[in-house]
Amino acid sequence: MSRILVITLSALILAGCATGYDKSAMRGAAADAHQAIDRCKASRAANEIKTQAEFEACELVVARAFFTAIKMKKMDGFEAFAIRMQALAADRDAKRVTDRQARSRGGEIVYQFYAD
Repeated sequence: MSRILVITLSALILAGCATGYDKSAMRGAAADAHQAIDRCKASRAANEIKTQAEFEACELVVARAFFTAIKMKKMDGFEAFAIRMQALAADRDAKRVTDRQARSRGGEIVYQFYAD
C-alpha cells in the first residue's frame, strides 16, 4: 500500500495552491517520508514485518508524521482514512479479500480521503 503514500504526496505537491497545510514544510517532510517508507520496506524485506497489517501500520506512522510535519488542518480526515486502511490490511491478512479487491477498496478509501 505504499502507493497510497506516493499518491498522497503527489496530490499535495500538485495542489500547490491548495490551503490547509504548510507548503514551506512540504519538501523536508516529503524527503523524510520517503526515507521512512524505505525503512518500512527494508523491514518487510528482512522479514521483521510479517503481515500486511504490520506493514500498513508502519506506512500509516510515516503518513501521520508527514501530515503532522506539514501541519495539515484536517487531521480527523486522516484518522478516518488510517482506520479504514488498517481494517483493509487486516482483511487481507485474514484472506477475506483478494489482492485485486484490496487494491480496489484501497483506491476507494484514498478517493474518499481526498473528497473529504
